[in-house]
Amino acid sequence: MFRKLVFLFSLLLLLSACAGRGDIQHPHDPLEVVNRPIYQLNKGIFWVLNPIIKTYHFIVPFPLQQGFRNIFQNLSEPATVANNALQLNFECAAASGWRFLINSTVGLLGMVDVAQHVGLPYRRRNFGSTLVEWGYEESTYLVLPFLGPSTFRDMLAMAMLVDYYTSPYPYIEPDSLDDALKYGRIALGVMSASVYFKQAAKMAPEDEYAAVRAFYLNRVQKLESDEYRCLSGPSEGKPSPIIRFSDF
Repeated sequence: MFRKLVFLFSLLLLLSACAGRGDIQHPHDPLEVVNRPIYQLNKGIFWVLNPIIKTYHFIVPFPLQQGFRNIFQNLSEPATVANNALQLNFECAAASGWRFLINSTVGLLGMVDVAQHVGLPYRRRNFGSTLVEWGYEESTYLVLPFLGPSTFRDMLAMAMLVDYYTSPYPYIEPDSLDDALKYGRIALGVMSASVYFKQAAKMAPEDEYAAVRAFYLNRVQKLESDEYRCLSGPSEGKPSPIIRFSDF
């Protein structure tokens, strides 16, 4: 239900842009007149949440924070296997499958990323990247309330639920554990996303919005390039503070 609401919201934004477009400042951001106020809304929300985020980072040791991130990365591996297969990239599908098997066992249910030390770095592939492989390369930039930067292509991918049903989440029992993992994943994502407001202020204090947009779109393009295929290029390493909404 949540994914459908977000998709409908994104569609409404696109229709509003078509109804009243002015001069477009950026070719991938025809919704800038709507996106900018939402960016400011998100900035205010994260300012309110900042004390909670600081408390989490102060109380929880960094190795444990990284362990939590690793667990959620590991839970995304089955969807990565499926999307690599949909992209006919069976070598990468096998590599992601091995990552999931190794980290789910030797890596203590994914808390420790053992696989990266044996030549299997983390390479997230979602249905948005599959749509890119199928020809949907250009997409409109969106800023979502509470959730930050995204694209219409990723919202469409999310609404189709391919990543959700190829992940472990729909099949986890009991429901209380499933809910805890879902909310934990969103909380970690929100804490990661909050960092980009601080980075944007440092990178371009005269126009934070444009700085975040440029960083996000460049990162999306880089992660979808051949450089970041599963068996080539450097590891993604520490997750970027600017997360992709489709990773939820």
